[in-house]
Amino acid sequence: MERRGNAAGGYGLLLSLNYERMLPGPVALQGGITEWEVCNWVGDWQHTTAVPLGVSYLIGGIPALLGGTPSQWVEIGTGAVVSRKGEGDNDGTRTNQSGFVSLAATVGLRHQPTGRGIMYRIAFTPLLTFGGKEGFADQGLMPFAGISVGYAF
Repeated sequence: MERRGNAAGGYGLLLSLNYERMLPGPVALQGGITEWEVCNWVGDWQHTTAVPLGVSYLIGGIPALLGGTPSQWVEIGTGAVVSRKGEGDNDGTRTNQSGFVSLAATVGLRHQPTGRGIMYRIAFTPLLTFGGKEGFADQGLMPFAGISVGYAF
């Protein structure tokens, strides 16, 4: 089964375009891309492109005791976000470019039909970042959450 969709938050941080492939058994491989640019009041800018990659294990349908159906799953996963950051001055001159990797995790719930159809999920997706000049300004564990909507076919 394949899934294409968009996500807000999560590994992609803001908004990302994603693709997921279900492997035999309850394992899913995910990949995506996201970009964003921030400009300050004097025109200096920072542009970031990130590629979230991950693998998730889906734990069988939520038990009927909890009111679940066969289409509802608990998702546990891990991954990485490979990023490239560029900075520049207000005249368009690039002053710095660097790449960095953050580690990611996923714990969430998803509704995914057994055949074709709309799927959605909500998850807690913390990032383990390595700050400094190359990465995020903060380093350590950064709590994120995300929602995702897509189509399974």
